[in-house]
Amino acid sequence: MRAFRGEGDILALRFGTRFFTGWPVTAIRTGGPGDPHTVCTDGGEVRARAIVIATGVDYRRIGIPTIDEMVGRGVNYGAAMTAAREMEDQPVFVVGGGNSAGQAAVHLARFARSVTILIRRPDLSATMSGYLIDEIDHNPRITVRGNAAVVNGGGEEVLEWISIDDTRILPAGNLRAMSVESPADLRTSASPDFRRNQWTYGVGTLGRDAVYTLVSFYLVVYLTEVLNLPDSTMWWVSGVLLAARLLDAFLDPVVGALVDSTRSRYGQFKPWLLFGGLASGIATVLLFTDTGLTGGAFVAVFGVVVLLWGLMWSAHDISYWGMLPALSINPAERERLAAVAKTFASIGQFAAVAGVPVAVAALAGGIEGGTTGSWRTIAIILAVIMVALMLVPILAVRERTDVDLEGERTGLRELLRALFRNDQLLWAAAAYLLFMLGYGTTGAFGWYFFKYAYGDEAVFPVFALFVGLGQIAGLATFPLARRRWSRGQLFTWSTALIVVTYAVFFVAPMNIVVLGGLAFVMFFLASFIMLLMLVFQADTIEYGQWKLGRRNNAVTFALQPFINKTSAAMNTWIVSATVIIAGINEADTAADVTPGGITMMKVAMLLIPALLIIAGYAVWRRKFVIDESLHARIVAELEPELRPHGG
Repeated sequence: MRAFRGEGDILALRFGTRFFTGWPVTAIRTGGPGDPHTVCTDGGEVRARAIVIATGVDYRRIGIPTIDEMVGRGVNYGAAMTAAREMEDQPVFVVGGGNSAGQAAVHLARFARSVTILIRRPDLSATMSGYLIDEIDHNPRITVRGNAAVVNGGGEEVLEWISIDDTRILPAGNLRAMSVESPADLRTSASPDFRRNQWTYGVGTLGRDAVYTLVSFYLVVYLTEVLNLPDSTMWWVSGVLLAARLLDAFLDPVVGALVDSTRSRYGQFKPWLLFGGLASGIATVLLFTDTGLTGGAFVAVFGVVVLLWGLMWSAHDISYWGMLPALSINPAERERLAAVAKTFASIGQFAAVAGVPVAVAALAGGIEGGTTGSWRTIAIILAVIMVALMLVPILAVRERTDVDLEGERTGLRELLRALFRNDQLLWAAAAYLLFMLGYGTTGAFGWYFFKYAYGDEAVFPVFALFVGLGQIAGLATFPLARRRWSRGQLFTWSTALIVVTYAVFFVAPMNIVVLGGLAFVMFFLASFIMLLMLVFQADTIEYGQWKLGRRNNAVTFALQPFINKTSAAMNTWIVSATVIIAGINEADTAADVTPGGITMMKVAMLLIPALLIIAGYAVWRRKFVIDESLHARIVAELEPELRPHGG
């Protein structure tokens, strides 16, 4: 296991790592078969079954002989974490304006009397992330000095002074020197074809999310309100839906392993995008086709089609999201890729949520089969749009070839190891699952809420307009918010405010303007949380590679459809059970439902989801430790592996 300093020590200690620092190695004696090796040091002998010699990184020196000869005596290259306590109550100068320099300055300011960042540019805006600039601006111990360069320095036993390009002589207790050639370059450099990819990749999910919304929002509505299945059949259908989606969800990691093991002239992801897209499109049409079957025969055929739909959906969903970390390792670019993709996804979701009821009503009078036929027609149209738009990333997206971001071939043993030994992936997935259980349940009740609680389902598309605008506004605002606040701050405030919004919605009057405004705020905040969850999950890929020695893009992102399907299965079951128990399934109008039934629906729609969202945040807060700083150091450690050709 690689040993980091600072937060990394805590992670290493969890796995039983022991540190011996300041003991120069004088000799190594290899042991015989079955015997340990011996490392001889100035502090004694250490016996080990295996010895790893880590030579570290080679920083570009500042190039001033009188300063370079002071390395280890007040001058440190890339050692802020280890040397910070030695600089207590000293003036410190950090040379460099990148993220690594900013992270070092923030850490050093906890101990040093003052920290001065020296940069050749006028300011930090062109080279450092916004959240770091903001943190530096608000730290009274840190000063940024632009248009400055170190030209000389020296001292007797330790560094005592440095000279800056304006010839003023300044005292210095310690100096940390950095340059743009530090290992963090790979993480902060621009990816080839990024501008092209962010749009060609993002548009590919518009149709996918429209189809997914059709199934997740309206399949139960189609079964209960169009096919008018009796309660006895609906109990079986809800059970089959739950079982099929859970089985399908547990097979997702296997599909992810197949994707990671794929090698073709078209790459790992694109063959699965095409095959899965075509097959799931056909299955979508079958789900909304009235076969004329009833009772057990209907349940059996329905179960087979639902399972087929789920497996084929996994094939392209895992491939689509697994492609994202293969396009860039730069976290800012990943956030923008995810933001554009989620924006298109929101447009697709909104189009389906608001447009499907309107389109069904408009087509019902002119299509054979009436309302039933119009649902099948809508399913066909959305399936065709999905496949057509998926051809854009298949044909136009260019994956990175200058660094090795391809997942490794994955067998069953490696699959289990990639999932269950990547603790941060599991905690991120657990937090996301709890959030989606709550958030998804709220959305799945939407149509029923407006028909039976509000009393007019025709208003639902108007409500959906507020939902869609909130999501799109949130995704558009996210990059601006990230310039001012860290991921952790955004996640905390978004969770707190969305819970408050849930509580207000529960007691709000039945007024479309009030409910619409609350929905706008709720889904605005939810878009922040979902986008952050996506980026958290992407960061666990490098963490897993660092910890386990294997990179698994698709296996890691197989947990996303697993979470979506598991939560959707539970959402559907909760809605199905609630509408049956509350008497809604047998009701024709809002007047047929008792006040107790309406209250039961509102509790299941609003209060229980709020508690699940709080639980998800608690898991993330207590267990997820990958922040921007730790991810930067992980990528720095991995750079030799990510640059297989020495790039």
